[in-house]
Amino acid sequence: MVVLTWEIEPELLIEHVPHKIGIYTQNDKAYISLVAYQYENTKVKGVKMPFHVSFTEIDLRYYVKHQEQLGVGFIQHIVPRYCISLWAKRIFNENYITLPMDYSFQNTETSKVIHYKLWKDKRLFSIDVLANQDLVHTDWNEMNLVQFGIGMDKYGNTTKFQFEKNENFRSYTVIDYALNIDFAFLFGRKWGFLKDLQPVQITVLNDNKIRIFQPYYVYDKTFNTLAARIQEESIQEELITKELP
Repeated sequence: MVVLTWEIEPELLIEHVPHKIGIYTQNDKAYISLVAYQYENTKVKGVKMPFHVSFTEIDLRYYVKHQEQLGVGFIQHIVPRYCISLWAKRIFNENYITLPMDYSFQNTETSKVIHYKLWKDKRLFSIDVLANQDLVHTDWNEMNLVQFGIGMDKYGNTTKFQFEKNENFRSYTVIDYALNIDFAFLFGRKWGFLKDLQPVQITVLNDNKIRIFQPYYVYDKTFNTLAARIQEESIQEELITKELP
């Protein structure tokens, strides 16, 4: 998993953050990340879906807070198969698109090279990272801090889903990277400035196992807060199990 993070002005996120959710900031700055990762051994309610067990995903995400927890919201997900986009939109109320994608890596005794590629309208985009093999701890590792994701349905209702990891992520020291991403073309004109902005942190994370739980409403315009409170207090059902190499 590769995570590139930038500092941005919080005002840029206001229109994207669902009701009842706050923007996470430090020193009056919000954060946005481009995250690329490979799903392996993916299961939905304990069942492997044929031809959808291993696949690549790239997303642009921001950081939020709710009930003293740190979470993530998503500008857009990119996945390589239409069925994944269709299913995930229905379950998580998030923005998914389908594009051709590729993932590869090379390991040596001292280093690892990771390549992510995607194509849109015959244009090639890529994320390439060179890291050493020594695992270290970082001061701000978002995957160890975040505890939930958020979505918003077409009626403006806010959904929240919890997730858990098997163990804390550790990171590899990044030696060099090359980023060929047209943010305006892939994620919207608003985010075009990220192309010329230096990331505040670039992280390569080790393998881990993630469990995602069934989303529930934290704000429902139709039923006010009663349905939200009932669902939030109920026991959450495990929905997805996935391994992240």
